[in-house]
Amino acid sequence: MIKQTFVGLTILSVLSACGGPSMTPEQKAQAAKNKAASNAVWNTRKPVAFDGKTIEVAINPERNRAYVGLAGFQGKASIVQFEQVASKASGCVGKDTSILSMLTGDRNTPIPLDNIKMEYLAISITC
Repeated sequence: MIKQTFVGLTILSVLSACGGPSMTPEQKAQAAKNKAASNAVWNTRKPVAFDGKTIEVAINPERNRAYVGLAGFQGKASIVQFEQVASKASGCVGKDTSILSMLTGDRNTPIPLDNIKMEYLAISITC
């Protein structure tokens, strides 16, 4: 429990430090454009049955990224579970390359999701 709490707090600390006011106007515009594109893909999500749960997943048109919803995991999930859901939904191989996979250490360790203010985690997929 202490390790999970530490991992969760570390993740929140790193995520809150990213994207601060040091971005140029051009970088802010590009970030807004990227976020809008990701949200447009997220709006195409479909439910996927996984481990007795229903997880929402969207696959981008290029079929190189899956957006895996956090809510369906009911509070915690491991990087491996996110990858498995992405693989199942896409028929491809899912591999997380986000900062979460660098911070969690053991990829099977459940990550507490309750305080993460994202709807989804983007998982790279290779078809």
